[in-house]
Amino acid sequence: MLLSQQADCVLAASVKEDSTPYRRLVDARIPIVAFDRALPGLAVQSVAADHLAGSQMIAEHMLSLGHRHFAVIGAPQHSPPVQARVQGATERLAEACLSAQMVLGPAHDCDACRALAVGILRNGSVANRPTAVIGTPDIAAIGAMHAALGMRLSVPADVSVIGFAACQNRALSYGLRPRWRSRCSRLACSWWRSWWRGSPGMWFNWWICRCVWWCAIRRQRRAKRLLAAI
Repeated sequence: MLLSQQADCVLAASVKEDSTPYRRLVDARIPIVAFDRALPGLAVQSVAADHLAGSQMIAEHMLSLGHRHFAVIGAPQHSPPVQARVQGATERLAEACLSAQMVLGPAHDCDACRALAVGILRNGSVANRPTAVIGTPDIAAIGAMHAALGMRLSVPADVSVIGFAACQNRALSYGLRPRWRSRCSRLACSWWRSWWRGSPGMWFNWWICRCVWWCAIRRQRRAKRLLAAI
């Protein structure tokens, strides 16, 4: 398609380090710049972050805060940057004679990363629970914070969370929205239907709706305080 459109140059941001789709462009002498992913076997220019050194700096920062129980969450596991970041963090922790609970997921998704974090935070005793979670990319860190809030853990008092990417506050606040909001909406609709039909359970549903809504407001305020502290 790019050949038919007579592209003058191509900025390649490939999901995987696969150069096969770009060989025809190189044969046609079209300049290519690989962004954040190398294209093995092709003589092209590339621009990328130093994922290895960056993750080592992250681990160094968490060590400087006094943490000794670490967890590393990464997704998707096939991503070369994620693999490099995990490698850098674990290597720096190994230099400090420490290890980390490591879990890699297949999906770049907030809910999927939240499930990974819940598994780590609930695994074992409180004494062995990680006090520092390194998430790569930021969506994994968002999932970890969401998991901590769901378990009534304070961030960063009970567990510190740090991410590696460039996620903006809008995405961060999206990840920390109270998950009870949809449940409360369903209960409110159920209460209105009961009231309209004159159901005997009208007042019971009303009180349940009030209680759930109150809990959702409290969780929202906790999320806002956490955002203000970041």
